[in-house]
Amino acid sequence: MNWSILGWGMIGISIILLIIFTFLFKNGRSYLVRKNTQIEGLKISRIKAIEGGLHRTLVLGHKLTSSSYPGLGLNSLAVMTGLLDAETLVDGKFNIATSQSSMVVFARQIVENSYQNGFSKDLTQKGVKAVLPGPTAYSNLVGLLYELDKHPQHGLILSGNFGPEASLLSEVAQAKNGYVFAAAGTIASQSALFSQVEDLMIGEDSFMLPGLLKPSPGRTAAWMTEDILRLLLILMIIVAAVLKMVGVL
Repeated sequence: MNWSILGWGMIGISIILLIIFTFLFKNGRSYLVRKNTQIEGLKISRIKAIEGGLHRTLVLGHKLTSSSYPGLGLNSLAVMTGLLDAETLVDGKFNIATSQSSMVVFARQIVENSYQNGFSKDLTQKGVKAVLPGPTAYSNLVGLLYELDKHPQHGLILSGNFGPEASLLSEVAQAKNGYVFAAAGTIASQSALFSQVEDLMIGEDSFMLPGLLKPSPGRTAAWMTEDILRLLLILMIIVAAVLKMVGVL
């Protein structure tokens, strides 16, 4: 078997499927990628927070990139655009926090672009604040714990690169009758939050979060293509195993 031809064949199939599904979904077709009850919980908590005048904080994690989890910081920044709807931007009680200064700068730029795209230039960007509670993971933790204690019933959204200390944030928020949603991408944070947080996204779902919050035909086409390729690979492995057993391969 020529593995090079097989590899290029899979790439070709991927390109064709992406083109086909992108045109299909642009014409109004839909595809339920996953049934995520966590997303529904997040949307309901947003409505309750805005109507009740409650504070919410999106925590972007501690690192923009790392050798173990290179894409988590960028993914958490991509999550922001799905959360910065018109009501949130003018509500004035939504904060974005991180312990890395570069991510604060990027977050601030994303917020300002959201304002410029949807509002008059006369409006200021005071509705959403990007803050640095502390320059390290644990000083950041202390600053966030103070905010959770100061504003009970806090809505806490965790997305990005965290360690096991994320469990302390969720525990305190829930003790203050707050809501917690987590898409923490590291194994350490997922294992720490698994028994505490009901609306927890793990594995590849963490990386699908930006597209689930703000769907687009391209993202939906990519997910559909990915699912089909998985099925094809599974079938190919099964067929190859059977042929190997009977001595054909």
